[in-house]
Amino acid sequence: MPTLYGVANSRAFRCLWMLEELGREYQHVPTDFYAGSKEPAYLKLNPNGRVPCLVDGELVLFESLAINLYLARVYGSPLWPGALPDEAKMLQWTLWATNELDGPLSEMGRQGRLPEAQRDAAKLDAAKAALPAPLRVLDAQLADAEHLLGAEFTLADLNVGAVLAGVLSRSYDLRPYPHVNAWLRRCIQRPAAGRAVALAMASR
Repeated sequence: MPTLYGVANSRAFRCLWMLEELGREYQHVPTDFYAGSKEPAYLKLNPNGRVPCLVDGELVLFESLAINLYLARVYGSPLWPGALPDEAKMLQWTLWATNELDGPLSEMGRQGRLPEAQRDAAKLDAAKAALPAPLRVLDAQLADAEHLLGAEFTLADLNVGAVLAGVLSRSYDLRPYPHVNAWLRRCIQRPAAGRAVALAMASR
């Protein structure tokens, strides 16, 4: 049985969504990203001292989107594209989400968790300013398709959508990107995503 370490209100959300999409039994150990991830026992699993981390049999794996790729492939998820060109596109969008979206969104989240007196307005403004360019790229991709690879929801949508989902709770205005706005809400309305969101809300 796969075991996922990490509170749901963290990058572990992405993996919980994937696990829920699989519909398989799994164990969730809600390890926080402060003290819990620095405990010696956890550092033996993930020496980076961050969450999430997956243990599946003899395999120990960190990095949230790599975990999702593994889970979808090993457990035969229909979200893994069948054709090689689509598989390449799925990997492209997964890496794109890491390179273009994850940094500014993580900084927005970090600033939001800090006490108001400790927040850095300049860093928050810089993070927000970095988002329009990739959001325009994503909006153009979704202008003529329901999902990133076409008509069907795939792992590309889950990985990008899970990275971007935090904007819905941070009052970021997606109205200038109507295709992104509609697509993200479709993604989050999936039952598996709803269950992962409920776990994230409960962990706040």
